[in-house]
Amino acid sequence: MLTFDKHTDTVRACAWSSDSSKIVTGSGDCTAKVWDAQSGEVVLTFDQHTGRVTCCAWSHDSSKIVTG
Repeated sequence: MLTFDKHTDTVRACAWSSDSSKIVTGSGDCTAKVWDAQSGEVVLTFDQHTGRVTCCAWSHDSSKIVTG
């Protein structure tokens, strides 16, 4: 079991990639993070939102994500 604890506010959304290798989370800290599902390490942080991130999803082939 892993703890994903790099957000500084409540996680409001999350989604697994179709191959289950990554997770994307959206938070009240105005960021979305992509995590390696095996190690729990942050792969990428999107910090351009100006408000809470309340939704996120992967494209069918897991090559792209959308956040809002």
